[in-house]
Order: sequence, then structure tokens, then C-alpha cells
Amino acid sequence: MPGRSSIHRCLVRHGLITPGRRRRKRSDYVRWERDRPMELWQMDIVGGVHLVDGSKASIGSGLDDYSRFVVSAAVVARATARPVCDALARAMRAHGVPEQILTDNGKVITNRFGPGTGEVLFDRICRENGIDHILTKPRSPTTTGKVERWHKTLRREFLNGKIFDSIADAQAQLDAWVEHYNHRRPHQGIGMVAPARRFALTDTPIEPEVVVDTSIDEPDPEAGPVGRAVSSRRMPGVPVLEGEALRAVEHRGSHMQIIAAASAGKTEVVSQRVADLLAGGVPPEGIVAFTFTERAAAELKARIEARVSARLWRKALDRLNGLFVGTIHAAFSATTN
Repeated sequence: MPGRSSIHRCLVRHGLITPGRRRRKRSDYVRWERDRPMELWQMDIVGGVHLVDGSKASIGSGLDDYSRFVVSAAVVARATARPVCDALARAMRAHGVPEQILTDNGKVITNRFGPGTGEVLFDRICRENGIDHILTKPRSPTTTGKVERWHKTLRREFLNGKIFDSIADAQAQLDAWVEHYNHRRPHQGIGMVAPARRFALTDTPIEPEVVVDTSIDEPDPEAGPVGRAVSSRRMPGVPVLEGEALRAVEHRGSHMQIIAAASAGKTEVVSQRVADLLAGGVPPEGIVAFTFTERAAAELKARIEARVSARLWRKALDRLNGLFVGTIHAAFSATTN
């Protein structure tokens, strides 16, 4: 007798039933947590702040993944680029600069899925402070589950049923509530201790150096890098180069020839160098990368595409048509024809 799944597939194939989305089981979700404070912040925007004049405000929020310590809770009239980024800047000045920030794909926070290729203000602040800005996959809200869970607590224990006189009144009351949440309220997810107990393990300097230039709200589509520039030393899944290899990646001012033994890492160095040049605004047409054999050239091209995708988003690959990657013979043939 055929199994249940076989019967279901047969009915779907013949159009006799309409397949529905499988409801994910609790066991489908994987719990994860970073190893120490300031390694990752989760940030998001939540609405539901009701004011006495009938208007509504939002809260730009963020918490430390390891400790659940709330690093940002800023009431804003409109969740646009400037107030959201001002909240990020205040959080970094108060607590330090995290290694990574995890957010959804909202247009205020990133332009990854927008029509242009330039940075939005949030991305630029992350780049200038050496922060890896990690984006969730579309329609996957559980990735930022910790900040979403905090929003649920925020609504239940603070926002529900409240009407505030003004944004300043809402901020003052929220600050008092967050102070209690961070320092006195036990958290079930971290062993029934207050988030401040865990966050206190960080060795962040008291007065961190934070780079924030908010003089430009929108990117210039005619200038700058081809996409979001992530620090070359902090790309998840990409080898971290040091010494001569790193100097080769960051070298500027002249052409470069890299000579090394087999399996010495030439392909990785050249690939990261190409991504670094593109991130710095060098047009693809101004870059030539070649090796000796067709096989090595194919490997080099694939590696360059992977590193460019990691550093400048996948949509930057559409602009690589002018970049030459091939064999030395093809390179010289192209220049002489």
C-alpha cells in the first residue's frame, strides 16, 4: 500500500487538492547564541507607541545576542533613516561598537533589495566602524528571534493599554522600564539572571571611538562602491589574510604581480584584492586578473565572484561584465587586438 506522502503527491500532481504550506514544527527551529557580549547585536523597529494626540510613534530597538541586554530603545516619531541611525550611534557611544549587527531587510536599514547599488546611511555607519551588517533571509523572522521576543515582552509589559503625553514622555517611561529590564528583571533564557550580569563580561572600552557622519542621508548613485562594502577582515566564511598576503590585498598605486608556489594561496589573495578594489570604487573595466591555465582561470573567476558576492552583495555580480578574468595569453590577445 502506498505511503501517505506518495498519495499526497499524486493528488497534488493531478490537481485534485491544493497543497498548503507545511506548518513548521517546533523541532524545525534551531536555537543559537553567540559566545560573548558585543559579538552580535540584533536590531529592529517596532510600532505601537500611542500618543494622546492620536498619532503613533515607533521604537528603534536593539539587544546584545549573548546577554539579552537592551542596547537601544529609542522612541521616534517616524522610523526613517536619520532617527534610526541616530539611535544606533547613541547605542554605540554608550556601550561600544559590536563586531556584527543582525537586521531584517527593511529599506531604512539596507538597500540590498532596492533598485540602486549605493549604501544607505545605516550600512555606511556599519562599514565605517568595521561592523559586519548581517541580513536575514526574506520571510524568515525567526532569525532575529531574540529581538522579536523582546518586542513581545515590551508590548505585554509596557506598551499595551498605555497612551503617552508626548514622545518625550514615552521615552522617559521607556528608559525607566528598560533600566529595570536590564538590571533587575531575571531572564529565563540566560539562567534567570538579569541581562546586565552577562553584559558586564564585555571588555569594551568605556569611551569607544565611534565614527558617525550623518551629513548625507542618501547615497550618490554616480559615486562610491558598487554595493555594500563589508570589512575585508570580517567576512563570514572568508579566510582572514595577514602579513604579506594582506598587504598584497590592500596595495594601491601600482600594478601587482604575485608569484608563489602551488597551493600557496594566490587565488585567494587575488580574489580578495579584486573585491577590495571594487569596494573602493575602482570600476570593473579597470581591473585585469589573469593566470596561466584555463582551469586555473576558471577557478579564479569562481573565487572572485564568491568574494565579491560576500563583500558587495550578489547583485554586484551583474556589474562584473567589464572585469577581465582569464589566462595570460587571452589577456595579451585582448590588448593587442
